[in-house]
Amino acid sequence: METHIVLITDEVARRIGIDLATEELMEQLLLVSRSSDGQVISTLQDLNSGKETEITT
Repeated sequence: METHIVLITDEVARRIGIDLATEELMEQLLLVSRSSDGQVISTLQDLNSGKETEITT
């Protein structure tokens, strides 16, 4: 899924004249993903506990 998102982002950026370093972006995304393994973002915590999220307020 991450690869698909990066590829779509790269395509959109290229269409508007921005050249992304796709491989570097993918490496950074994987690094963040690995280092945050097991963490649950606050929005998901809110959803799991039945609270409103920042998005819905």
